Amino acid sequence: MQPPAPLDDAQVAVLEKTRNIQRKLRFAGFIALSNVIALGFFAVVSVLFALLDLSVPFAGIALGALAWNEARGWRGLNAGDPAASRRLALNQLLLLATVIAYCAVSAYQGYTGPNPLDAVMDADPSLPDALGQAAADVGTSMDELEQWGRVAALVIYGVVAVASVIVQGLTAAYYRSLGPSLEALAATPAWARALS
Repeated sequence: MQPPAPLDDAQVAVLEKTRNIQRKLRFAGFIALSNVIALGFFAVVSVLFALLDLSVPFAGIALGALAWNEARGWRGLNAGDPAASRRLALNQLLLLATVIAYCAVSAYQGYTGPNPLDAVMDADPSLPDALGQAAADVGTSMDELEQWGRVAALVIYGVVAVASVIVQGLTAAYYRSLGPSLEALAATPAWARALS
């Protein structure tokens, strides 16, 4: 049996380029798989909490669908499918829309809904007196505490929405940047993909 011929310089260059592309795609695959696990976890938790409240688990269903689509993109990355970068980028934009919608609804409910202090004060009969005394010591009223709580809800959901724009926006741009690498890998000879 004759040993295989050594690779020439052009073949070595193709092999090195293929290895670099696959290294880049493995890292992207790690990010996508992490997203699948996180989205799946939060989908299950959201559905369970919604079922405990006897409400429809819209957020959990949306997160489950996004986890499923992210898994499709992850499998596409592993298979070298050039459409995977578009699917993953679109999924991040859909996740962004879901988070912004959730933050908007929750901020609205937190600002216009029932006073959150009422539920806490109903749980402990001595709490209204203690909170009223603490508020008086600080020089504020219960109404002002309620207003601070409502503003805090707006601020918290606003920060989450802005952070999501940054994170999901950058992740979508990153996924989209993988398109040329996936196309280059698809055009790579099979022997180079097998050796790398």
